[in-house]
Amino acid sequence: MKTVKYLIVLLLPLLCACHRAADVSITLDPSECGTEQACIVYQGDEYMFEENEQGALSVTLHAVAYPNYVQVKIKNRSRELFITPGDVMTVKPNFKAATSKEPSTRLMAEGDNAEINTYLNARPHYRFKNYYEFTEQEFTEGLDAYIAERTAELEAMNFTKVFTVVESQRIRFTALWNFLAFNKYLKYKNPEMVYTSHMEDYMLGNLQSNEKFCFLDEYKTMAIASSKIFATNGKEVDVHNNVVQSVHYVTEHFTNEKLINGMIDYFASDYIQNYSVSNGAELIEFYNEKVTDEALKEKFAALVDEKSRLGKGQPSPVFNYPDVDGNMISLNDFKGKAVYIDLWATWCGPCCAEIPYIKALEHELEGENIVFVSISLDKDKKAWKKMLESQKMGGVQLNFDGNRDFPQAYDSKSIPRFILIDADGNIVDSNAPRPSDPKLKDLFKTLL
Repeated sequence: MKTVKYLIVLLLPLLCACHRAADVSITLDPSECGTEQACIVYQGDEYMFEENEQGALSVTLHAVAYPNYVQVKIKNRSRELFITPGDVMTVKPNFKAATSKEPSTRLMAEGDNAEINTYLNARPHYRFKNYYEFTEQEFTEGLDAYIAERTAELEAMNFTKVFTVVESQRIRFTALWNFLAFNKYLKYKNPEMVYTSHMEDYMLGNLQSNEKFCFLDEYKTMAIASSKIFATNGKEVDVHNNVVQSVHYVTEHFTNEKLINGMIDYFASDYIQNYSVSNGAELIEFYNEKVTDEALKEKFAALVDEKSRLGKGQPSPVFNYPDVDGNMISLNDFKGKAVYIDLWATWCGPCCAEIPYIKALEHELEGENIVFVSISLDKDKKAWKKMLESQKMGGVQLNFDGNRDFPQAYDSKSIPRFILIDADGNIVDSNAPRPSDPKLKDLFKTLL
């Protein structure tokens, strides 16, 4: 591990030296791969290869400020490239089956970082195995040993110091991805599991001591995932509270301004985009207070404005779906009553877990001015009807019948999803609490 620490010490002067932004020019030799949908993928965006003045296919990435990784993509296949500011290179990707026996031919390169880019595509893919068998202490010790071994192999290649430093950190954070699978397995074994301080200290230690590498996708993935998990210590909470706790966790545990901006934007934008703007006031206020990047703030404001159509008091989109007997039922049929809508399916475990709670609410509020409507997204209507019968489910039971207009109108990307509408057909909450959440009863009291 001493070698790893030595490499990290090199970080600051090396990255500062590379911080002078400069263009990167990449020319494609398509002789082994063709040109269909040929592009460079950089920071999530695609840059198409175009013919330059010399008649060659090229892409120019403007004002590249840091060493980073990109993909050269042909249709749906890709190879990896390492770039530094000012690089000029020609690459020849090869996706033929024979490259499995001759990995050095997967990508041939000329110009800057040619040897490095051939290595990146020729090296074997290592895997940290059997993580699920470990205790927390064994897991972190195993990861450290794995990272040290891979880094020693990298050092032995005698590549440039810049690449060795950056790649060693990518090795680190790629290895740390195993924590996500480790977490999933532990939660599967014990849904009530919480972490000791050891695991949080380990993950945060890796993240906090390497914030300068936040430009790496692998770093960002782990920073976001760790914040989400440790903000609630792995406990399941509703989406809104998880997001709010996560953004607070970010500002309390990280110092890099660009990293904080990006993580808050990720959490808040994902919530507003995929869940609700109805109860997002606290999140929006926090975003505007903490985010300093004006471009991000402008983009976020536009998203909030767009999603305001699903805000509290806005007219609800209307559904029109068949019930068990094939009779078409519309939201308009319930004007004058509050409507609590459940988007669910028989194959959705979390959906089925809510059934006892929604049945209890229906019984408790029987005779009140509210209707419970469950809209199944099951394509298998036999399975749907069988569950309705076996669970003795009440309320209004509908099937989407292949028509996703209503879920799409609410930007529903996952289920279960609950929606509360008032007696006038206006939205109360486009992402209402689940039946198992005590807050739902408080929300009902404002309508009944």
